[in-house]
Amino acid sequence: MSQLFSEIFSGSYVFRRQVSLPQLTIEGHAYFEPMSFENTLYTERGYYQLNGVSRDCFQKRIYRWSPSRLSILKEDKQCLHEFDFVHDQHYPIILKHTHRCQEDLYKLILDISTVDQFSTFYLIQGPSKNYMISTLFTRQF
Repeated sequence: MSQLFSEIFSGSYVFRRQVSLPQLTIEGHAYFEPMSFENTLYTERGYYQLNGVSRDCFQKRIYRWSPSRLSILKEDKQCLHEFDFVHDQHYPIILKHTHRCQEDLYKLILDISTVDQFSTFYLIQGPSKNYMISTLFTRQF
Protein backbone atom coordinates (compact mmCIF):
# COMPACT_ATOMS: atom_id res chain seq x y z
CA MET A 1 0.00 0.00 0.00
CA SER A 2 2.92 2.38 0.59
CA GLN A 3 3.76 2.29 -3.12
CA LEU A 4 0.12 2.90 -4.03
CA PHE A 5 -0.17 5.87 -1.66
CA SER A 6 3.06 7.37 -2.99
CA GLU A 7 1.51 7.22 -6.49
CA ILE A 8 -1.88 8.65 -5.46
CA PHE A 9 -0.57 11.38 -3.17
CA SER A 10 1.89 12.91 -5.62
CA GLY A 11 1.75 15.67 -8.19
CA SER A 12 -0.92 18.31 -8.82
CA TYR A 13 -4.69 18.15 -8.40
CA VAL A 14 -7.56 20.55 -8.94
CA PHE A 15 -10.21 20.46 -6.26
CA ARG A 16 -13.79 21.58 -5.77
CA ARG A 17 -15.11 21.73 -2.21
CA GLN A 18 -18.72 22.14 -1.10
CA VAL A 19 -19.36 23.46 2.43
CA SER A 20 -22.89 23.22 3.81
CA LEU A 21 -22.68 26.01 6.44
CA PRO A 22 -22.10 28.67 5.40
CA GLN A 23 -23.11 27.43 1.99
CA LEU A 24 -20.15 27.99 -0.31
CA THR A 25 -17.92 26.43 -2.94
CA ILE A 26 -14.14 26.52 -2.78
CA GLU A 27 -12.07 25.82 -5.89
CA GLY A 28 -8.33 25.60 -6.19
CA HIS A 29 -5.19 23.54 -6.63
CA ALA A 30 -3.54 21.00 -4.35
CA TYR A 31 0.06 19.87 -4.60
CA PHE A 32 1.75 16.82 -3.13
CA GLU A 33 5.53 17.17 -2.82
CA PRO A 34 7.71 14.32 -1.49
CA MET A 35 9.62 15.06 1.70
CA SER A 36 10.90 11.48 2.12
CA PHE A 37 9.75 8.02 1.06
CA GLU A 38 7.04 7.99 3.75
CA ASN A 39 6.22 11.71 4.06
CA THR A 40 4.62 14.04 1.54
CA LEU A 41 3.83 17.72 1.97
CA TYR A 42 0.29 18.64 0.92
CA THR A 43 -0.25 22.32 0.01
CA GLU A 44 -3.64 23.70 -0.93
CA ARG A 45 -4.53 27.10 -2.39
CA GLY A 46 -8.09 28.03 -3.21
CA TYR A 47 -10.64 30.78 -3.44
CA TYR A 48 -14.31 31.29 -2.64
CA GLN A 49 -17.01 33.95 -2.55
CA LEU A 50 -18.66 34.85 0.75
CA ASN A 51 -21.14 37.70 1.08
CA GLY A 52 -20.05 39.04 -2.32
CA VAL A 53 -16.37 39.17 -1.36
CA SER A 54 -13.75 36.95 -2.98
CA ARG A 55 -11.47 35.30 -0.42
CA ASP A 56 -8.37 33.12 -0.56
CA CYS A 57 -7.68 30.03 1.51
CA PHE A 58 -4.50 28.09 2.14
CA GLN A 59 -3.47 25.08 4.18
CA LYS A 60 -0.62 22.61 4.55
CA ARG A 61 -0.68 19.05 5.82
CA ILE A 62 1.78 16.16 5.96
CA TYR A 63 0.68 12.79 4.60
CA ARG A 64 2.62 9.92 6.19
CA TRP A 65 2.22 6.25 5.34
CA SER A 66 3.56 2.91 6.45
CA PRO A 67 2.70 -0.59 5.21
CA SER A 68 -0.56 -0.62 7.21
CA ARG A 69 -1.44 2.99 8.06
CA LEU A 70 -2.00 6.40 6.50
CA SER A 71 -1.75 9.45 8.76
CA ILE A 72 -2.62 13.07 8.00
CA LEU A 73 -0.73 15.51 10.19
CA LYS A 74 -0.83 19.24 10.81
CA GLU A 75 2.29 21.27 9.97
CA ASP A 76 3.37 20.96 13.62
CA LYS A 77 3.14 17.15 13.11
CA GLN A 78 0.12 16.79 15.41
CA CYS A 79 -1.98 13.91 14.07
CA LEU A 80 -5.39 14.80 12.63
CA HIS A 81 -6.40 11.47 11.09
CA GLU A 82 -5.13 7.89 11.07
CA PHE A 83 -6.41 5.21 8.76
CA ASP A 84 -5.60 1.53 9.14
CA PHE A 85 -6.05 -0.59 6.05
CA VAL A 86 -5.67 -4.10 4.81
CA HIS A 87 -3.32 -5.08 2.03
CA ASP A 88 -4.52 -5.90 -1.48
CA GLN A 89 -7.46 -3.53 -1.43
CA HIS A 90 -9.01 -2.69 -4.78
CA TYR A 91 -10.60 0.52 -6.03
CA PRO A 92 -12.50 2.17 -4.66
CA ILE A 93 -10.50 2.27 -1.42
CA ILE A 94 -12.64 3.64 1.40
CA LEU A 95 -10.90 4.78 4.59
CA LYS A 96 -12.70 6.19 7.64
CA HIS A 97 -11.60 8.02 10.76
CA THR A 98 -13.35 9.90 13.56
CA HIS A 99 -11.72 12.18 16.08
CA ARG A 100 -12.91 14.47 18.81
CA CYS A 101 -11.72 18.05 19.18
CA GLN A 102 -12.98 19.34 22.51
CA GLU A 103 -16.76 18.79 22.29
CA ASP A 104 -16.87 18.49 18.49
CA LEU A 105 -16.79 15.26 16.51
CA TYR A 106 -15.07 15.15 13.10
CA LYS A 107 -15.90 12.17 10.90
CA LEU A 108 -13.84 11.80 7.71
CA ILE A 109 -14.34 9.40 4.82
CA LEU A 110 -11.51 9.25 2.29
CA ASP A 111 -12.70 7.64 -0.95
CA ILE A 112 -9.90 6.81 -3.40
CA SER A 113 -11.61 6.10 -6.74
CA THR A 114 -8.52 5.70 -8.93
CA VAL A 115 -4.86 6.67 -8.85
CA ASP A 116 -5.95 10.02 -10.37
CA GLN A 117 -9.09 10.86 -8.37
CA PHE A 118 -10.13 10.83 -4.74
CA SER A 119 -12.64 12.60 -2.52
CA THR A 120 -13.08 13.50 1.12
CA PHE A 121 -16.29 13.86 3.07
CA TYR A 122 -16.36 15.47 6.52
CA LEU A 123 -19.29 15.46 8.91
CA ILE A 124 -18.68 17.91 11.76
CA GLN A 125 -21.01 17.78 14.75
CA GLY A 126 -20.96 19.39 18.14
CA PRO A 127 -22.90 21.60 20.52
CA SER A 128 -22.64 24.55 18.13
CA LYS A 129 -21.49 22.84 14.92
CA ASN A 130 -23.43 20.81 12.40
CA TYR A 131 -22.16 20.92 8.83
CA MET A 132 -20.63 18.89 6.00
CA ILE A 133 -17.67 19.43 3.70
CA SER A 134 -17.16 17.36 0.56
CA THR A 135 -14.17 17.75 -1.76
CA LEU A 136 -13.38 16.13 -5.10
CA PHE A 137 -9.70 15.99 -6.17
CA THR A 138 -8.82 15.28 -9.81
CA ARG A 139 -5.22 14.93 -10.99
CA GLN A 140 -4.06 17.75 -13.21
CA PHE A 141 -1.99 16.54 -16.18
